[in-house]
Amino acid sequence: MFNVTEAELSGYGARPKLGKNFFLDIAPCMNTPEMRGRIDTARKTGAVDIEIGWIGDFKDRDGELRIRALSASSGGIWILVSREND
Repeated sequence: MFNVTEAELSGYGARPKLGKNFFLDIAPCMNTPEMRGRIDTARKTGAVDIEIGWIGDFKDRDGELRIRALSASSGGIWILVSREND
């Protein structure tokens, strides 16, 4: 699930998010070795705390993003997005 601001900035909008697989249903463009692979590898070795540069999303295919993935206390992963051009 992500906040209203990110839904607007990304162009994802009000589509349902709860109960969805992030890499399959929300951001399949990030289901790559560079993104999901690094997160999966970090999860296997312990706590996740990685930062990844990324280009593009729904609204701006050329926009520069910084993605930070962090372990959540619930066992999930927080994925934080910083937009370089906003």
